[in-house]
Amino acid sequence: MDEINASEDELASCLLNWIKADLSSRQEKFGSLFKLIRLQYVSVEYLLNTLRNDPLVKRNQDCRDLIDDVMHFHIKPEEIKKQPKRQGKQTTFLLTPRNSVESISMGESTTKENITQPSMHVSHASAVVLHGDKLFFFGGYPNPNNIVATTSIISFDGKNWKNEGNMNFARANASAVSIQDDIYVFCGESNGAYVNQTEKFNSGRCVGDQQKHSNYQRTHAASVAVGDNIYTIGGVFTQPTQVSHYNQQRHGVNQNAVVQVITTRINIKNGQRFDGNNLNHGRHSFGTCVLGSKIFVCAGINQTNQPINSIEVLDTTNIINNNNIPWTIVQQQIPLHLGKTSCVLIGADQMLVLGGSTDDLHCFDCTASKWKREITIGNRRKHTCNLQTATRGSKLLKLF
Repeated sequence: MDEINASEDELASCLLNWIKADLSSRQEKFGSLFKLIRLQYVSVEYLLNTLRNDPLVKRNQDCRDLIDDVMHFHIKPEEIKKQPKRQGKQTTFLLTPRNSVESISMGESTTKENITQPSMHVSHASAVVLHGDKLFFFGGYPNPNNIVATTSIISFDGKNWKNEGNMNFARANASAVSIQDDIYVFCGESNGAYVNQTEKFNSGRCVGDQQKHSNYQRTHAASVAVGDNIYTIGGVFTQPTQVSHYNQQRHGVNQNAVVQVITTRINIKNGQRFDGNNLNHGRHSFGTCVLGSKIFVCAGINQTNQPINSIEVLDTTNIINNNNIPWTIVQQQIPLHLGKTSCVLIGADQMLVLGGSTDDLHCFDCTASKWKREITIGNRRKHTCNLQTATRGSKLLKLF
């Protein structure tokens, strides 16, 4: 059920139609099958106008209770445990250095295909985040020779591009994270100066969020969400009391900037911020993945602009009770020359990795802590996909 590639609206509609096609023999199965619909992901419009008014639902007390629960969820989501979203068919994309988008197909081996040149402004320096069933691109540079960043917010659903509005602050090389129906955008730079204002995007509108400011000025960091906490990791930054100029983002790290080890944790419910959980190796332009309660960072660039050959993991399970839980090195010497790296999680525990001076795709098995040149696809019917090449210097992106 987790790999079904359809919306919950479609699944609910199919269930109703299937039951009604042979009502006398199938009606008794309706209640048990209805419980398999992940109602939190049914659109509010379909929920209100169709599902809760359907005679099959209205005649079944258990179904009515489930509808009441999801209505309460939409009013106060923090009071009800969130259902996991179906993974469906995962589609992997490449945002190339030319700002075109390629798709990666996974069969017996990986193949790539140039599918679209964005009709709107999308930059390799945009902050990119998966939110719902779309990829969102925040800011970036309008062209390779212009260091004045943009405020644009563009979405991509795998086929179509859409202008979603504008940020209040122009920025490039920022980080963005999706958490509980909102997107937070952190830091970045524009015209040689840092941006440290945090913005929250929801329903087509960006607003400043003073409580969530990281109090640091940084670029090329990564932000991820685990539970109610946002973790902004590493990057290039200075303290806000220092004069900050960063005119070499596109070519290397400014000698006056510092590649740091700090992880900033912000709780979105109470705004509490903690700076600590230091990386063993300060890094920027690295890959990151979240696997359950664990955050993985892979490769990147250090203070002297050299590649970092390590993978670190932070287990956040008990982090609230012990703020000083350190990152653990799980791979001290990566058998690849990666440097600037991008990665996405494929399946349950495999990290697809692209980076450095090579166009080869690699896989890191997060459970076994080992590198592979193939990736396992599917849960029930597993098959092996031999990894080939991708466009060097691209960012890996993923849609469900």
